[in-house]
Amino acid sequence: MSWNIAGAKAIITDKFTAMTSCNYSIIVLQETWLVDPIELGGYSLHHIRADKSNKSGRPSGSLATYISTALHSTTEQLAFSTTDLQAIKINFSNNQHVPLIIFNVYAHPRKHRKVLLFEKLLHKVEEIICANPTWDILETGDFNASLIHTPEPDEQLAAENAIWSVLPQFRSAQKRLDTRGKQLVEALEHLSMRVLNGRIKDDVPPSVTHHSVKSVTIIDYTAVSLPLLAHVSKFKIKPTLHSDHSYQHIELVWNAPGFLLATKELGIITSNNLNRLIWSESSLPRLCKNIKALLQSAVCQDLSAVEVWASFLRSVPSLGSARHQSPNHNRMRSSSLPLKILELRKELRRKS
Repeated sequence: MSWNIAGAKAIITDKFTAMTSCNYSIIVLQETWLVDPIELGGYSLHHIRADKSNKSGRPSGSLATYISTALHSTTEQLAFSTTDLQAIKINFSNNQHVPLIIFNVYAHPRKHRKVLLFEKLLHKVEEIICANPTWDILETGDFNASLIHTPEPDEQLAAENAIWSVLPQFRSAQKRLDTRGKQLVEALEHLSMRVLNGRIKDDVPPSVTHHSVKSVTIIDYTAVSLPLLAHVSKFKIKPTLHSDHSYQHIELVWNAPGFLLATKELGIITSNNLNRLIWSESSLPRLCKNIKALLQSAVCQDLSAVEVWASFLRSVPSLGSARHQSPNHNRMRSSSLPLKILELRKELRRKS
């Protein structure tokens, strides 16, 4: 989860305690206003002290990232972290996944500070990607910028993964792209990153993230590197009474035995992104073949994957004529999908 809590009071509320009891693996906070950190049981903490150099002398800003000890990882805060940009590197144990770099961002409303921050963010992310192209990058936080679109979104992704139905562009209720938003969009485009707001099923159209007396806006975002997009299973904006910002709920699913089907022809399918499938006569037989191989494999012993696929297959007939998208993507036509579904169900029954 990622949240601008607008002050430390929210940390000690029952609401926040309840949120941490939801077993969040990573909690990313902006504007904690904390000089001294507050520990949370079961989490390691990386904390950037609040800035007290303003005229009032009151603490402002501050970033904190909590990593669950149950994540079985080692973490480090990268040296260039400051009061408005914190970078955490997570190394997963047993080499179960490539390192993940989380950029915790708080863009101050003052224009000149945001310009400098976005330039630094672009430079540091580019630096990491150039040196370690396989690492995953996630940027999240309060960007104080208005976006009405993302970079020409996913033509390349769609071409490489023809089974995916990724939204063609960010769909925003906001009517303007401000200067900071334009700068942020250009940076994301340069880095080939994708904004999750307005792109993932549970946030279409995108939800408001900031509430004030004068207006409601979308200024809190999460963006991921292109390879990491394949692991995003859920993104949702959740309102709270403890801050003027809603928090961002993000779920990532790593490759797990029994849950991953991968072929060069078919691309990658996980049990958590089935809603992105584009059915076609050419891809369906390969999908059937791979599901059968999965059901017969030694790694699929606990039947958890079988249950996931069974649930999905039961839902397919509700699509009526089981339409699929034709190769030219311009029209829909019926297929023999129901018959193939019945074949797979027989395999599921035998396995279970």
